[in-house]
Formats: sequence, structure tokens, C-alpha cells
Amino acid sequence: MDRRVEVTAARELAARSALPGVREVAGERVVAQVLRGGALASGTLFFASLLFEALPPGRSTAALVSATRKAALAALVVTPLLRLVAAGLLLGLRGEQRYAVYAAATAVVVALGLFAGVGL
Repeated sequence: MDRRVEVTAARELAARSALPGVREVAGERVVAQVLRGGALASGTLFFASLLFEALPPGRSTAALVSATRKAALAALVVTPLLRLVAAGLLLGLRGEQRYAVYAAATAVVVALGLFAGVGL
């Protein structure tokens, strides 16, 4: 009789995992894409600011270079915050509310530190 219970439990587990449309979210991949995207955006903006320096000197060129570098720095600084948000959301979707709350609290502290330090 114990063997029947084990087989039935195994079949139920297999049926639950084989439901159409249900798949596990690859959290590591999402977090890696967020980090990669932030680094790529920041690097592209820094490179663009170097190209803008080749333009003829003037007030508008200096403003363009400065604005582009500030945007690049902002993308670089905000990327870890976005990583925390993505990780918290993914943990919440997996049902790990305790760790999602930890990630959210850490994201709030990091955001407050960023905005206080940068003056945004």
C-alpha cells in the first residue's frame, strides 16, 4: 500500500510540473540581463560623451558632454538598485516573501542613500 501512495504522489507531482504555461522563472538570467543592460547603457553614454568632445568647442557642446556624462553616471549608479528590485520581484514571484521583503528594504536604503548623496 505504501508503494501505491508513492506512485500516486509522484504522478501528481509530475502532472503539476507539466501544466501548460507554467515554467520556472530563470531569476539569475533576469538579474544578469539587468546588470548587463545597465553596464552597456552606461558605457555607451560615456563613449558618446567622448565623441561629443570631438565637436567644435562651444557652450552647447560643453553642456551636451556634461549632460551625457551625468546620464552615464546615473545609469551606472542606478543599475545595482534595479538589480535589487528585480531580485526582490523574482523572489516574491517564487513565493519567498521573507527574502523579497529583505530585498525591498535593502533597495529602499540604497535608494535613499543614492538620492541623499547625489542630490536628486
